[in-house]
Amino acid sequence: MTSTELTSQCSWTVLDNIGSDHLPIIIEFRKRQKVFYSNEKFWTFKKAYCASFRDSVDRALASMPLNDDLNSNWQTFKKTILKHARAFIPRGNLKRFVLHYTQSTTILDPLFEKRKHLIETVSLSENNLRPEINKINAEIKLAYTHLKRSR
Repeated sequence: MTSTELTSQCSWTVLDNIGSDHLPIIIEFRKRQKVFYSNEKFWTFKKAYCASFRDSVDRALASMPLNDDLNSNWQTFKKTILKHARAFIPRGNLKRFVLHYTQSTTILDPLFEKRKHLIETVSLSENNLRPEINKINAEIKLAYTHLKRSR
C-alpha cells in the first residue's frame, strides 16, 4: 500500500499537550479489514446413505466418458465422487463441548438424598422448609462448580 492510499483511508488528529514532551496522535482507519470466518463442514459418515451412494456412483462411473488424458479422467472421476457424496452423505459442524455434569459422586449423593427427603416431607401448601431446600440447592450448585474447576 502506498503512502497516498494510506493517508486517504486515515484521519489524523493531534491532541493537546497533556503534560508530556510528546504530543499524542490518534489515527483512525476508515477501511475495515475482512476477518476470516471458517464455516468448515465435516462429513457425517454415520448418517450416510451408503447403498444409495454406491448405486448412484456406479451408474455415473459406468456412463463416464474416458479418453487418453489421464489428468482429465482423474478430474472427472473426482468431481463425480464428490458430487454424489454431497448428495448422499450429510455434512455438519461437530459439537465441541466438554460434559461437566456429574450425576452421582461422593460429594453430591448426600445432598441429593437430603433434598429428596425434604421435598417428600413438604406438602405443596407448606413453605416453611422452602429456605432449607434453597440452601441445599445452593450447596449442590457450589459442589458442581468445584467439580467443574477440578476437571
